[in-house]
Amino acid sequence: KALKQFQLCSYLEVLVMLSLVVALIIAISSKPELPKLQPFYIHYKTLYALPMMSHSYSSMQFSFIGIYKEVENREQNIFKITVSCTILVVVIHFSTSFLGYFTYGDQTQSNIVKNLSVDGTWVSMMINLMMIIYVVTHSPVVVYNLRKVFEYVFFGQNMVQRKWEIAISSSICVFVTAVGSFISRIDNVLDFTSSLFGGFISLVVPGLLYSKIVVKKKEKIFGTIAAGFGSFIVVLGFVVA
Repeated sequence: KALKQFQLCSYLEVLVMLSLVVALIIAISSKPELPKLQPFYIHYKTLYALPMMSHSYSSMQFSFIGIYKEVENREQNIFKITVSCTILVVVIHFSTSFLGYFTYGDQTQSNIVKNLSVDGTWVSMMINLMMIIYVVTHSPVVVYNLRKVFEYVFFGQNMVQRKWEIAISSSICVFVTAVGSFISRIDNVLDFTSSLFGGFISLVVPGLLYSKIVVKKKEKIFGTIAAGFGSFIVVLGFVVA
């Protein structure tokens, strides 16, 4: 029953995303006269806000389903998990968007997160602190879910030996830390994590799972090619960014 509710939530979120894209296309194509309030002017760089939306979407959706089966007293605890994660995501993204648009006056940039990378301001310090809290509280869930994916892909089962659990989790943490060492600003954190994490989930993981599940050799090859192509796209996007 709870999973069906998440499915409905997914449909609604996809509908909202499509509506936002259509609204942006209409606004850009109509070429309206630029208003005096600079934070609201229409520009193609408004699309830079989309990584924040995808980041919020992936963090909301990917967190719940993977841990649902192993939660004790599911009906009670799953509510606490969803509410706490929802509040965390909403507060951080609302604060980022609101403060990024309304606290810089004439210096406001069209890319919301660029405003937050200005050194020495109380806004940037607060947002960076909130992101640290977000990463610390959210990363264990992400590592857990990714570990489960790798366990199924490479071992074909949900339960593996403890040493492999530690090895897979450590590898994920090392990779994330290595990538994170190149990121020094809040705007890059949002852009890179959204692109890298979202691209990996949407392009690489489906191909790996497909090649593992299907029986025919041609279909397995197709899944492997899809995962390889997804990896190429993710790496290319990372390098270009």
